[in-house]
Amino acid sequence: MRFVQFISVLFFTLKNVSRQEYEEKLGELRSFVKSSASRGIVLYLGDLNWVFEYWSKYGEQKNIGYYCPVEYMIIEINKLVYGDGENKKLWIMGIATFQTYNNCKNGNPSLETLWNLHPLAILIGDLTKISFIK
Repeated sequence: MRFVQFISVLFFTLKNVSRQEYEEKLGELRSFVKSSASRGIVLYLGDLNWVFEYWSKYGEQKNIGYYCPVEYMIIEINKLVYGDGENKKLWIMGIATFQTYNNCKNGNPSLETLWNLHPLAILIGDLTKISFIK
C-alpha cells in the first residue's frame, strides 16, 4: 500500500462536458489506470451525494435518449474496477452521510450493487451521544 496513488474523479465537473472532452478525459484515465495498476490506485470520487441523487433519478430519464457524461462515468468506473479482471489493485473511495449512503440503494441497478460499496462508518461525538456525521 506504500506506493498506492490517489486520483480525483469528481462527478460534478462532468455535468456540462462535451462528448469529445469526456472521451479525452476518459482516455487519459484509462491510460493512467493501465500504466499504474501494479502499484495500486484509489479513485477518489469526493462527496457522493450528487452522484447518488443523479443515479436514483436516472431510471426516469434514461429512455429520453440524451448524452450524459455522468451516466457514462458511473458505468466506466464499474468497468475499470471489475471489467477485465486485470485491475486487482484498483479501489474507489468517496464520502457520504449515512442518509446519502442509504440513498445509494436506489436506482436500477443500485450504485451499492454496481460498485460493490462497503461503508466505513466514522462516528462523531462521545459514546453516550453517538450519531453519524450529518
